[in-house]
Amino acid sequence: MGRPPRTPYRAPLLGRCLATDLVPRNHSVAGCDRRLLLKIHSAHRGFDASTIHDPVYRQAITISQAAIVVSQVFVGFTVRTDRQSLFSIAIFTNRLQVAAGALGVAIVSVISYVPALQSIFNTAALIPTDWALVTFFGALAFVADEARTAWNRTRRPPTTASAV
Repeated sequence: MGRPPRTPYRAPLLGRCLATDLVPRNHSVAGCDRRLLLKIHSAHRGFDASTIHDPVYRQAITISQAAIVVSQVFVGFTVRTDRQSLFSIAIFTNRLQVAAGALGVAIVSVISYVPALQSIFNTAALIPTDWALVTFFGALAFVADEARTAWNRTRRPPTTASAV
């Protein structure tokens, strides 16, 4: 809050929030959900037959939760800078952020694999390919933001407020 208010010519914060948070996260979850819809379809079940007792439905809930958490970990790294590449500022320098991301993934893992918590949260254990898919879509947000920051570096000159 130590800087003056933005000028009327500068884009509002909402545009940055949409570009760095909402859009990549929605693509991550949508990509994982599409895979699960195909899985339900290939099991030759109707979508109306999915209940909390259906293992495919429980896996869909779990992979959606994992996709949200993992994509938020990646988005948390991407919003650290508006212009510089994340590789130039050393991604893991913010230890609290790394710990928070690891804690989020650990919580999703615990509710995914501990049977007592599976019954409470209606989740199912994720297999390695599910984790790979979730990580892939989360990493897409990371790659998209690296492209955005590269574009920002070429498009406008740095200012003191957005040089970081």
